[in-house]
Amino acid sequence: AWQGLVIAGRCRGTFERCVISDCRSAGIRLRNDARPVLRGNLVVGCQGPGMVVWNRAEAQMEDNVFLDNGASETPEETLET
Repeated sequence: AWQGLVIAGRCRGTFERCVISDCRSAGIRLRNDARPVLRGNLVVGCQGPGMVVWNRAEAQMEDNVFLDNGASETPEETLET
């Protein structure tokens, strides 16, 4: 998959015990005022960063694990995805 979990547009959901792996970009991407709860997730082996947060998004994080993910994205890469 290109990206794992994309949460946007004022989403307030709870995402629990997800396994997100081997993405070509970010494992989790938050944007546009999203405010989810992320609990007990595993993000592993993504080529991009484990998580990207932009455009006023924020998350409540509890017991998540990020392992062996890649480098951060440049602004140009973020705009293309």
